[in-house]
Amino acid sequence: MRKLIVFCLLVCLAGCGNTDKKDDKTGQLDPHNLTPVAWFPQEQEEQEEAAEEAAEEAAEEASEESVEAIIEEFDTAYAEFLEAYNAAENQEDKQEIFRQSYPQPNAYAERLMAVIEEDPASESAAEGLAWIVQRVRGPMSNGASDLLIEHHIQSEAMADIAMSKSREVPSEENQAFLQRLIDESPVERVKGIAAYTSVMQIQGGKRRFDTMKGNAETAQARLDASDEAEEDDDAQQQLARLRAQLQGFDVYMNSLSDVALAIYEDGQTADGTTLETLFDDVVENYGDVVLTERGDNVVTIGERCESTLFELRYLSIGKTAPDIEGEDLDGEDFKLSDYRGKVVVIDFWGDW
Repeated sequence: MRKLIVFCLLVCLAGCGNTDKKDDKTGQLDPHNLTPVAWFPQEQEEQEEAAEEAAEEAAEEASEESVEAIIEEFDTAYAEFLEAYNAAENQEDKQEIFRQSYPQPNAYAERLMAVIEEDPASESAAEGLAWIVQRVRGPMSNGASDLLIEHHIQSEAMADIAMSKSREVPSEENQAFLQRLIDESPVERVKGIAAYTSVMQIQGGKRRFDTMKGNAETAQARLDASDEAEEDDDAQQQLARLRAQLQGFDVYMNSLSDVALAIYEDGQTADGTTLETLFDDVVENYGDVVLTERGDNVVTIGERCESTLFELRYLSIGKTAPDIEGEDLDGEDFKLSDYRGKVVVIDFWGDW
């Protein structure tokens, strides 16, 4: 009797799958009349895991396509702009083409960030973040820098990103980004190039600071000497430009890191750090790191710093010039040191 009951149960279970009803009109399964089937927990978990993996792979592929498509769109737009700009016959036409056709990187960066935020740890996100850091300034670039360090600090590609910042203003944000690469990257070349770039930012900004400071002092002197009550409209516009020049210098000064500003204004920081000591530290810690490599031409950070250190030590204002020897116009031997204490004009020239 028990065998008969078990047999009947098996027959009923086997027949459950055939009781689903179809819609009379469409011939399709009616979702409201489906017969429940047996539930196997382990099989369901495996299916869910497989679905999640497939979704992640699909999201990654979509992200890659989106980032690549946006960057390609910018490259195409920029190439078209450049072709039209170079073909323009006069400066007025060039300016008009620039106003109308120049592709604004910020607009593309916003679109990239919308894609990147879906999965900032993906390889395509790294490509998009690097694009933003290298082409955009301000909060957008700072945010991209933070995401790069958070998700891609171990990438060797961070060396190229660090190098791309060598000509930027030595602001607190830029210097902090480079310092984080030095502190947190496990890649020695990334550390070295970040350290080198940090000092190059400060050195490069020095000349700009001196120029802007000189212009600001001249502008202030002209403003002090003017009588605004008696100036005509043209003079008033000139005074407005002078005030804008002063304001621009203030904005630039406020953007600088404390180290950069101290070196620019006083030649050194409170603890005695100078441009020369900064370069010395880079050479001591990362002098053997490869900076550039093109075929057999390999340049290390130490080699690249040699000329800069020579200039800082011997060719800067207030330094003792290196001695030179040669023949004068009469064929007599002489040394530069023979004229120490006198005003000397040296004219270097060549003929090829």
